Amino acid sequence: MAVTIEDQPGAARALATKYVENYVRDIKSTNLSAQRFYQAEDKDTGALEYIQYTVNARTTHDSWFASSFIPSFDKQQELAGRSLARKYPAYLGDNNIDIVFVSDFSGSMNDKWGSSRSKKIDDLKTAIDQISNKILCKKIRQDFVDGEWKDVCDEPGEDTTGDKLLNRVGFVPFNVRTREIVAGNRANATSQLSYKNGYKAYLSPYSYNDIDWDYWRTYSASEVYNCAYRQSYCQSPRSENQNYAKRIRDVLDADRYAVADVYNYVDLPTSVSTMFTD
Repeated sequence: MAVTIEDQPGAARALATKYVENYVRDIKSTNLSAQRFYQAEDKDTGALEYIQYTVNARTTHDSWFASSFIPSFDKQQELAGRSLARKYPAYLGDNNIDIVFVSDFSGSMNDKWGSSRSKKIDDLKTAIDQISNKILCKKIRQDFVDGEWKDVCDEPGEDTTGDKLLNRVGFVPFNVRTREIVAGNRANATSQLSYKNGYKAYLSPYSYNDIDWDYWRTYSASEVYNCAYRQSYCQSPRSENQNYAKRIRDVLDADRYAVADVYNYVDLPTSVSTMFTD
C-alpha cells in the first residue's frame, strides 16, 4: 500500500525492502520485486485510470529447529509473501478526506531511532502535523455563494480538489489502553485483557474490575498513595475511595513500571477465550 501511494517506480523496490526488513526479524537474505502496472482511462469501455503495484518478497532465515539427529526443519527456512494494491487517481483528486491517526504514545516512543538524535514521539508528531497541514484548510475567506455568505478555503488548488473545509482529521492516541466515549461525558479506559476477581481480597472489598480507571486517571500516583494510607487525604466518599485507592496502590506496586496492566492481576484464560468476542 505504501509503495502504491508513493508511486515512485525507481524507488519502489527499496521502499518495499525497508518495510519488510523492519517488520520481519533476523533476515539472512531478501529477494524482493516491486512491479508497477498502469491502466489509462477508457471512456468508451468505462475503464477507470488506475496505478497498481505488486510486491513479491522472499526472505531466508536460520532455523531454530534444525537437527541432524531427528526429523526437523532444514538449517535455513524461507518465508514468502505477495501483496497487491491499487489506487484510482480519479477518486482522490476531488473527493474529501477523513483520516484517523491511531498513534502510539507508549513509553518506548521516547526512545531514539538507533543512532539518530530525534525521538520517535517527536517524529510522529511532526508527521501528523505535516499531513494535517496538507489536507486541512489553513486560510479561510468569505464568498457570496447561492445568495448567502459562506466560508471557503482560500488556498491554491481548491478548484481541482475537494473542499478542504470538509476534510476531517481524527486522533486516537494509545498507550497500553485507549479511552472510549460510551455515553455523554462518560468514558471507559479500555483494555484487551480480562482481570481476576477475588485476587488479594483481604486488601480491599473492591476488586480490579470494580475500579473506574477513567475516573482515577485524573489523580497523580502520590494522591492515590496518600489516599490509600490515610482516609483524610481522600475525596468524598472518603471510606469508599480509600478502599479503591488501596486496590490501585497494589496494582501499581506490582511491577516497576507502575502501570495498570500487570501480570498478577490478568486473567489469562479469560483474556484468551474472549480475545475475539469481548
